[in-house]
Amino acid sequence: MNITYCNHTGLLYVDGVAFTQEMVDRLRAMISQSTDQFEYQVKVFDRVNESSVQVSSLTLEAIDFIMQHHPDGIAHDKDFES
Repeated sequence: MNITYCNHTGLLYVDGVAFTQEMVDRLRAMISQSTDQFEYQVKVFDRVNESSVQVSSLTLEAIDFIMQHHPDGIAHDKDFES
């Protein structure tokens, strides 16, 4: 898994798929419903770049770790509205 942060746009990229803060929050809400027996994973498909990534609780932990070094946070959906 490759996670990068773009200082220019504020987007977080996981294996080439761009994430905003709202997207991370939605994924966190879905995956947090995991139980001791079952762990939820979500496949995210980027229609613009035609790429996808499987997101799990481990992915979210890695995102949290990366974001500790970027106090301004991830860009928001509204930052890209016309």
